[in-house]
Amino acid sequence: MDRFKEASDDAKECIKINPTFIKGYYRLAQSLMGLKDWDGANNTVRQGLNLDAENAQLLRQLRTIQKEKKRLEAAARQTEAMMEAKRNRGVGEDNDEIRDLQEQYVNTNRELQMLNANVQKLQREQKLNELTMKELENLEGKENGRMYRGVGKMFMLSSQSEISDHLNTEILDSKKKENDLSQKREYLVKKFSSQQQNLQELLKP
Repeated sequence: MDRFKEASDDAKECIKINPTFIKGYYRLAQSLMGLKDWDGANNTVRQGLNLDAENAQLLRQLRTIQKEKKRLEAAARQTEAMMEAKRNRGVGEDNDEIRDLQEQYVNTNRELQMLNANVQKLQREQKLNELTMKELENLEGKENGRMYRGVGKMFMLSSQSEISDHLNTEILDSKKKENDLSQKREYLVKKFSSQQQNLQELLKP
């Protein structure tokens, strides 16, 4: 049904419940591939392969991901080479359309790379908070216990329930941010691909 974001959320919950369930990594990687998040899919497959290095489905996914990443990198290099060739020949210096599209292409690519980095950062923070939450749940005498919670560069003495509430808020907030960024990334991927195709057409000799 192409509902890749929902599929991604389901697969993440699956892995959270059972981190050793290989099918969860496969399904998460598949949904990330649908979202064009090739770096995220690559990282997910490698996590699964750490559990089962000979898994045929994950290895097949890894080959597909690597092939697509190489194709995208080659297309980007080709576009950049064509742009450089045009500049060296002095062709199109007065062509406002090409110049504007080149600038848009570079800016979109930069924005896409920054967005991917932010998504991966959010995912790491979310995983860390979820692991911390599990540790809290396993503590004995947790209801009466007090512990220190990191607040910036300080530590605040807090109850287990206060820390749990804080972690839950952080997890929900990071999930919302990740969802927003994923939707924006999907838009940027389409925009970048369209700009790349248009630029290649304009740069053809």
